[in-house]
Amino acid sequence: MSITDPLTQLINTLHALTVVMEQESETLSIYGPQPEIRELAKAKVRLVAQLDNLSAQLGRENAEWIETLNDDDRTRFSDAAEALMKAAADNSSVLERQIDLSNEMLQAVGVELERLTGRRGSTYSRLGDIRRMQGRAPLSINQRY
Repeated sequence: MSITDPLTQLINTLHALTVVMEQESETLSIYGPQPEIRELAKAKVRLVAQLDNLSAQLGRENAEWIETLNDDDRTRFSDAAEALMKAAADNSSVLERQIDLSNEMLQAVGVELERLTGRRGSTYSRLGDIRRMQGRAPLSINQRY
């Protein structure tokens, strides 16, 4: 049984996913969120689904397909998988930083909104304790909550 065609497709998909992740990481690192990020994210989802399908196909044809690879194919597969893992790790750290920045920005907007709207209050208990209350007004971005 020859697995060269599905293996070649799998390796090509690994390379394509690596390129997409590198593009996304570079775009977010240099320019921040941009409209094309959505398309890159969709491409990642499609490529991961394709990887899953190709892996399943190889597994159905031969459950131990990795062990049956010749040295050249094993090296090609290993190199592509390692490049993908590196790109995925870099992509993950860039995405985490973007999420952290978004959270920090939303917190700052919330604090400023409280300051401007006066949505802070203090109440006195019957024992004379002061309890501070902060009610945050809902934030809307582009008129959506």
